[in-house]
Amino acid sequence: MPGRSPVLPGNGSRGHPLPEAGDVPTPREVEVVRLIAQGKTDKEIGLALGISNKTIQAHVANVKVKADARNRVELVLWWLGKEVA
Repeated sequence: MPGRSPVLPGNGSRGHPLPEAGDVPTPREVEVVRLIAQGKTDKEIGLALGISNKTIQAHVANVKVKADARNRVELVLWWLGKEVA
């Protein structure tokens, strides 16, 4: 794909290209961000979705890149802006 990072070992989990700013979040990333916006902890998110803390951290890291957010506060503000629009 033009403009995408090549798929190389260590380039992303399981050989997937790394996310880029402006990429669309996956449905699972959206679920994680919604729960963060509700004030849920990683542990509560993990229990709700049946995923590990490491997986949550990976989803958060990926969607932060896609949202061009530096932290969870900016991530939630980005998400709330999308929900209103």
